[in-house]
Amino acid sequence: MLLQEIHLDGLVEDDIVWKHTLSGHYSAASAYKAQFLVMVLSPMDQMVWKVWAPSKVKFFASLAIQDRIWTADRLAKR
Repeated sequence: MLLQEIHLDGLVEDDIVWKHTLSGHYSAASAYKAQFLVMVLSPMDQMVWKVWAPSKVKFFASLAIQDRIWTADRLAKR
């Protein structure tokens, strides 16, 4: 359904445009910045590293905040 409104013109050369720069040209810097566009910073992240705790506990807490802990349900999906 989405493609029904698309009309191709065989006389026009294809053009690739990178939407993350004003010029439309790809750069590694713009790709790096694009990774963080939807990232939401949490004040919890700063609190984890400032509190007194062993380093392994801080590391585990930072992974938990980022939802990157491979719990049993995530391992089962994988």
